[in-house]
Order: sequence, then structure tokens, then C-alpha cells
Amino acid sequence: MNKLEYYIDKFPDYKFFGIEVEDKRFFGQCVKENGEITIYINILQPEEKQIQTLLHEVGHADFNLFSKSDKRWCRDTMRVEKEASQLAKHYRFS
Repeated sequence: MNKLEYYIDKFPDYKFFGIEVEDKRFFGQCVKENGEITIYINILQPEEKQIQTLLHEVGHADFNLFSKSDKRWCRDTMRVEKEASQLAKHYRFS
């Protein structure tokens, strides 16, 4: 089991998918549909960045941090992104 799989196992309530996105600025995404959470991780990023992204996206899911806007740079979106990043720092397991 690699480190990424170790973290995935910590969150069995969510579905995780690895996707390949050539854009180096895309790390992942959390989608909530019909009460189900799916987390996508860009597997073209280094493993440590994938883990960081996973924890960030779990922060969105665990604390229902979803923007009401679909605009990337609006105040609400920026707020939930910052909160999810702060939460990711507290998810580290040994």
C-alpha cells in the first residue's frame, strides 16, 4: 500500500478516482451529488501533492464547504477554498 492509498483508506465514506489532467494547476475536485461525495485526484501530480489534495478535498466534504457560486474567483469560493486548506493541515495521520 502506498501513502496515497493509506489516506484513501481513512475515508471509506467517499469515492475516490484518479484522473489525468495535463494542466499543472489542476490538483483535484470534490463533487457532492445526491448526498454522495466523489473526490477526484490528478494522478499526474507528485504523490505528496496528491495526498495534500486528497486532504483538502476531504475538508470540503467533511465540513460541507461548497461554494454557492460556480465562479472560481468570487468571495464565497475563495472563502471555502481557504477553509478547506486550513482543515487539510489537521488531517495528517502517522
